[in-house]
Amino acid sequence: MSSPQQQQPDQLVISAAAVNGAYGNHPAALLGGISTRLSCRSQVPGLQVNGPDQTIETPYWAACDTLPADIPAELRLQLLCQEALETLPAMTDPAATLIINLLPEHSFLQDEQLFRNCLETVFPDAATATLRQYPVEPCATTILAQVLDDFRQGPWQQLIFGGSDCLIATSTLLDAMQDRACCSDLNPDRRLLGEGAAYLVIDKVAKASAGQIIITGLAHQEEPNHGQAASKATGALASCIQSSLASCGLNSSQLDAIISGYVPDLSGTLEWHQTERNLWPETSHLPANVEELNPQLGCGDCGSAALPLALALGFARFDFAFIPVSTLLVCNISPQSYRGAICLQRVCG
Repeated sequence: MSSPQQQQPDQLVISAAAVNGAYGNHPAALLGGISTRLSCRSQVPGLQVNGPDQTIETPYWAACDTLPADIPAELRLQLLCQEALETLPAMTDPAATLIINLLPEHSFLQDEQLFRNCLETVFPDAATATLRQYPVEPCATTILAQVLDDFRQGPWQQLIFGGSDCLIATSTLLDAMQDRACCSDLNPDRRLLGEGAAYLVIDKVAKASAGQIIITGLAHQEEPNHGQAASKATGALASCIQSSLASCGLNSSQLDAIISGYVPDLSGTLEWHQTERNLWPETSHLPANVEELNPQLGCGDCGSAALPLALALGFARFDFAFIPVSTLLVCNISPQSYRGAICLQRVCG
């Protein structure tokens, strides 16, 4: 007597994405800005800082140009979040929907009721949905991995995953300037602080249809030499990329596009170069036929919105027929020591 056929796991289809940030609230506009390497950085009005060597620096930020500069960070966060949620389609069945919101790491913005208010303003039936909120530390990919596992095994049929953050508060800027880690007129290659909100709708289906975008691989691990790439070898990100691709039967030579996600400071740049050497030892750099996107260069570091925004950017990339992509990888480099990689693929016809 033959054993019963093993049930295939459900597939996770990204069906919609909403973005609100420095490039606007349309994924196509966001993608256009990132692809052309434009940057939304601008000088912070009315703020100059004395550096350790008595030089005067004017910090840059990537603020959402639809919001006046004098609006406080708490209100900016609420507006960013609500305007992003308003562009999402209505929930098919709120009672069968799991909603995940990543909270900023800044304690003064960790107001859980703020998101509930935004959610119920946009979706009157949101009270019947399951809502979970997580501080983004130590790594958004780690949270996503657990969320997707719970979603697969749980009673829900739809997942809304995302986050919002505002890093352009004066206190945040001054802290970053003091650490010599903030983009400025004298040091334009440092971390560019930004703000934004992004949310994705993920459906659980028995079998995805041709043309749909599915999540096919995810890996995360800790980098023991975090922040020490100038003097030590780093390999966690390369390992995550390889594991994420291997889980869907691919390798690094089969990538079409990658969202690298590194902050262009010395340590981040060196870690990315080491990642390239680990993945492509023959050339020691990303192949010319693999498109590289990096939202942090254009719209800045958006904190707890960074991974959802990168996933939304990846989802939008599949809509562009020039040049078409079928496999895209999203990297997540945490400010802490964790690294992650998520593989997205278009279902073939």
